[in-house]
Amino acid sequence: MIGKIVLVGRSPQIAWNKSLHLLESIESGAAPRRYAGEFDRTGGYRIEDVPAGHYRLTLRIPGFPDNITREVVVPEVPGGRSNAPVNLGTLTLR
Repeated sequence: MIGKIVLVGRSPQIAWNKSLHLLESIESGAAPRRYAGEFDRTGGYRIEDVPAGHYRLTLRIPGFPDNITREVVVPEVPGGRSNAPVNLGTLTLR
């Protein structure tokens, strides 16, 4: 899974790769699955081997008093698995 986080109206730019960000499953009735993402300094990210489902992405940003959380949906991949990452696009935060 790949994507990008853009934080609008924040200067200087966030060094996304300097903090730990977490993706956690939020499916009811199942044990939560957790994945740590690899972020580059511009907000691009890659998280390996994430199955389809509903997740909470928690962003820990230096200088913010609280974590930022967003729900994301990882869609089913035809055939169940692919070597090409699913691109979730750009998540813009204000």
